[in-house]
Amino acid sequence: MDRAHQTLEREALPNVGADRAGVDEWPQAAANSAGWVPPPALLCWDSSIRRGVFLAVSPWHERIRGRRTRNPLGELHPPATEAEVREFEERLGVELPTSYRQFLMVANGWGGDDDCRLLPLQEAGWLRDVDPSMAEVWSTPLCVPDELYFVYGPDQESIHFRGEYVPDTLLAGYWDDGVALLNPHVKSAEGEWEAWYLAPWKPGATRYRSFWDLAMDELSLRYPS
Repeated sequence: MDRAHQTLEREALPNVGADRAGVDEWPQAAANSAGWVPPPALLCWDSSIRRGVFLAVSPWHERIRGRRTRNPLGELHPPATEAEVREFEERLGVELPTSYRQFLMVANGWGGDDDCRLLPLQEAGWLRDVDPSMAEVWSTPLCVPDELYFVYGPDQESIHFRGEYVPDTLLAGYWDDGVALLNPHVKSAEGEWEAWYLAPWKPGATRYRSFWDLAMDELSLRYPS
């Protein structure tokens, strides 16, 4: 399988009591303590927090927090805390895909319409638990060979998805009568999960290499506005 489209650069930053500093306070604390000037990006913790390593997530910040026009799903929710994200991961028994985790540290949910939003952690979960009827409807096994399945972009045909994966997907949101799903059965070396947009008006699922790619295309975030 091709690797996810983007590897975000990791930076080892000075130790300034990072075990407790918040997302907003930490960059300034680092600058004051070590004379280090943080990049113009939102910083969030990643799974290597115990080693004092941080991840710059300026792409999300630029695409959604920095938009001058109306966001496609409405208002962004406040960011999730590291503790909330970890608690969610423990409940699921997995580590979240990289770009989805970063998104949650920028906005824990997006939009207030039940039928058109990205879910906060309190409502997201395995599709089989959150929406069992949809999981059942779409879970018919389909024998799709790898050469047809692992195709992304304009050459992909939405009928070439694997229904047997559907119950195990993570429900991340709803829009246009469809659902945004993250598939833990297909992972990249960078920690991304395959992302799906699945809707009853489509012959199958439009699949992406990552949550980032899905958001860029499905929510028209490819270019900042």
